[in-house]
Amino acid sequence: MKYDISKHAKTLELPAVLQKLAGECASEDAYNNALAIIPQNDINVVKRNLSETESAYLLISKFTSPSFGGIVNIMSPLSRAALGATLTPGELLKIASVLRVIRNVRIWRDNSSAERETNIDYLFNALVPN
Repeated sequence: MKYDISKHAKTLELPAVLQKLAGECASEDAYNNALAIIPQNDINVVKRNLSETESAYLLISKFTSPSFGGIVNIMSPLSRAALGATLTPGELLKIASVLRVIRNVRIWRDNSSAERETNIDYLFNALVPN
């Protein structure tokens, strides 16, 4: 039987906690995703998420946090470019900014890779710098 924690969310002040978390986010998309978090009741998912959180915490505590400043959602201009549309200079600058963030995050992880492999490396490996 699945346990429904949603009825306890108000008592646990979940909306206030999520608002505080969202305030730490570097982009509008991350902000919205933080506000949309719902409690998980599958113990295996919870254990995996806690393990990934611990791995991220250990990396950040030893090597500081990589900068995500300049990250924006570029899905619309990329979709239009894939259809053959001409992008504006502003859209190109946003894409360049995202590519710079991706490159810097990969460099950050490569510099900290002497630490050890982690269970969040798949996230870093999915980033392809230009």
